[in-house]
Amino acid sequence: MPLEATLFPLAALLYSIAIGKERWQKRLKPLTVAIFATALVVDSGATIFVCVMKAKTLVPTFHGTMGWLALAIMATHFVWAIKALLKKGHAMARFHRYSPYAWVVWLISFVSGIPL
Repeated sequence: MPLEATLFPLAALLYSIAIGKERWQKRLKPLTVAIFATALVVDSGATIFVCVMKAKTLVPTFHGTMGWLALAIMATHFVWAIKALLKKGHAMARFHRYSPYAWVVWLISFVSGIPL
């Protein structure tokens, strides 16, 4: 099984767990931020691996564009999670409201890369 066939689903699982925990608990905890970080590292590693080892063309595709957008959103989401964890209050409420949207964009990228 190709490496990316393991890493991307692992990133999806970790990111989904982090979003789910944050939504279910209605607050952000350090463990959840650690899961976010792990998902980001796994997704970044898989993306770099695919770009360096597997990419056959530099022509932009829907999946490629969504993948880079999703990775940027995921990284922004992680930085925001750290800030929300440190500041609490209004930052936490805004983070809680934004999380599902970041997750949906990431899932669109993930699903668009599944071979039919």
